[in-house]
Amino acid sequence: HFELLLESELKNNKNSFYFIQIGANDGVGFDVLYNYVTKYNCKGIVVEPLKFYFDKLKDNYSKFKNILPLNLAVHHSDKNAFIYHVDPNKLKKYSKWAQGIGSLNSKHYCNSKIDNNDIVKEKVNCIHLMDLIKKHNVENISLLQIDVEGYDAEVLKMLNLDIIKPKIIKYEIASLLKEDADLVYKKLINHGYSIFTQEQDNIAY
Repeated sequence: HFELLLESELKNNKNSFYFIQIGANDGVGFDVLYNYVTKYNCKGIVVEPLKFYFDKLKDNYSKFKNILPLNLAVHHSDKNAFIYHVDPNKLKKYSKWAQGIGSLNSKHYCNSKIDNNDIVKEKVNCIHLMDLIKKHNVENISLLQIDVEGYDAEVLKMLNLDIIKPKIIKYEIASLLKEDADLVYKKLINHGYSIFTQEQDNIAY
């Protein structure tokens, strides 16, 4: 169970715990991480490319100076890219999940029965995952959490496990193609991880 694994890691390594969250949205809407990292006053980086959600993310973490919000997307090669998401002015038409379907894939929303007219594209700045890690002098990662709507495997492909090996990796598998899911699964297994599935995510440790 992810929460038990996370709680154990936090209790045993409170002072050295460091996390990176890729696709943080507003920080509070879609996962339990916020409650844990604020409770233990953790150090870490939260990454969100879309300005509308980044502003909320920054506000939600404003009292926690050890946590750095970055307004970026993670990409293997591009310096900027377009993300397709629901127009914030149209969110009231949909359930809360519509906030979280922003994707580099222009067709990702088609599975969600979102009206084509309610989708907008936003140009965002990008950075390679390893460049982000190097730029911010990250030497150890206790938790790498990824939720980027079908691009999770691409983020994991960027991770050089010979340079840095997170203790826990949580990534969404619901939107992955089978070949991508299999590829990153094998990569993690080959580097000594055990993996279990919880709802829409894989947790490697």
